[in-house]
Parts: sequence; C-alpha cells; structure tokens
Amino acid sequence: MSKRSKVVVLVVVVLLLGAGGTAAWWFLLRERGSPAPVAAAYLDAWQRADWAAMQRLVTAPPADFAAQHARVLTALKVRQRTFALGPVRRDGDRAEARFTARLDLRGLGEWRYQGTLRLARRDRAAWLVDWSPATIHPSLAPGKLLRRSREQARRAPILARDGSTLAGPGDVVDVDLAGQRVKDRAQVLRALTGLAGADPAVAARALDRAAAAPTQLVPVVTLPRARYLAVKDRIFPVPGLSFVPRTGRQSAGPASAALLVGRVGPATAEDLRRLPAAATSAEPAAARSIQAAG
Repeated sequence: MSKRSKVVVLVVVVLLLGAGGTAAWWFLLRERGSPAPVAAAYLDAWQRADWAAMQRLVTAPPADFAAQHARVLTALKVRQRTFALGPVRRDGDRAEARFTARLDLRGLGEWRYQGTLRLARRDRAAWLVDWSPATIHPSLAPGKLLRRSREQARRAPILARDGSTLAGPGDVVDVDLAGQRVKDRAQVLRALTGLAGADPAVAARALDRAAAAPTQLVPVVTLPRARYLAVKDRIFPVPGLSFVPRTGRQSAGPASAALLVGRVGPATAEDLRRLPAAATSAEPAAARSIQAAG
C-alpha cells in the first residue's frame, strides 16, 4: 500500500471514529435533556414536602409557593402522600408529564386523582416546571381552594318479607340532656324512661355524663315525631331536657319489630370511639341489631 493510500485510509478511519463519538455524545445529551428526570425529581420533592427543592425546579415560583402547598395539606388533613410519574410527552421545548396523586386523608381514607406537570425550557437550557395552581390539582386556579366535605349516605329502608317497611325515613325528635339545667335528677329519669321510653340504664349513664360535662348536650333517645307530640305537654316542661326535631329514621310495625331493627340516633361518646376518626356527634349512628349492620 502506498503512502498516499495509508493517509487516505487513516483519514477515513479518523472521520468514522469522530462521527461515532459525535453520535454517542448527541445521544447522551439527548437523554440528559429529557424532561422526565426533572418531573420525577419534582414529584419526589413534593412527596417529601421539600418546598425549597421544588422551587428550584420551577420557572418562576410565586412568593407564596410553599404556603400554597402547605395550605392544601392542612385543609385536607393529609397524613401521607405519594406521587407516581406517568407518561411524559414532549413537543419541542414544551412537555407534559402525567402523574397520579394518592393522598391519605385523616378520617376519610385515600383520595386519588390524576394531575399534570407542564415543563418548558428556553434556549436549550435545563427543563423546569411551568407552574400554576393547577399543578397542585387540575381544578385549582388563582383564588380557588381545596376543602374537605362529608356527605352522610342516605340509609335505605328496612323491609319485611312481605315488602312492608319496618324502618325508614321520617320526622323524629332527638331528646338530649343539658346538665347545667337539670334540677331534679329523679324527675328527669322518670320522664326519660316513662314518657320517652328510654332504657333506664342508658338514661342513668346519660345523666352521669351530663353532670360531668354540664355545658354539653348529651343525646339520650330519638322519638318518632308523632310519639313525641303525644307526650310533649308532659315531657317538654321538664328542666334539663332538650328537644331537636329533624328528619331521621323511625320504626314501623309492632314493638317486636322495633327491637329487631334497632335504632339510629346522634352519635354518643361511646359511638365515636368505634366510628371512623372523622365522625362527629352531629352524625347519626346505628345502634344494635339490623340498623348497626347497615
């Protein structure tokens, strides 16, 4: 091989190696320039509530960036949170990264929703999150807030074998105790057991709780409105008793059916110990028999 041929071959080899190296570096730069790692880092920082780390990955974070995120955690009573990165779609210098948020809300359990991170870069610089309140949740916008709400499920009627209603919705009256207004314990006990039909042991325990917490209302028994009206003239004047009308549950049929079906009334302190953490004394609680199974 002539000297000239060797030079030509050498030049070709060098050019090929150079082209291969350029291709490798282009590939590395292309991967390094992907928006996915930035999206993953942002979600990881969010999961750790590291607001400073999140801000470093945002194009122009607002002054209350950390406060907006902390406010959501407080308002929703979030105990734990996880964020899972989904598909990342890139279109030039813009990208969208889908994610799944799972928030463990105290007393309510898991709340899951789908969100989107919008990312951008300028002049081939690093990718950053193009942040707005909708980054936290798709429904958020300036001036809007996330809040908790609970709706009590409407209880279905309980039917007998022949289709007749044993228990269903109706007008009822809650009979409560106001300890600071009780003047004669024996008189109150007679009214609760003789007129309202309360169990003597239940009435006695309610009187004890009312004496221990005289400024709080202590629920005792719930009466169908018709039954309350039948004894109203005698029970209403008794000092220490309070009466709250509402739409609730009432039993129909014979007394034996009422014993089988059970009752529904305001949650007592004992009920709250066995109910979910978010339950309050304002919510109805089922006690005994079929009602408790529902």
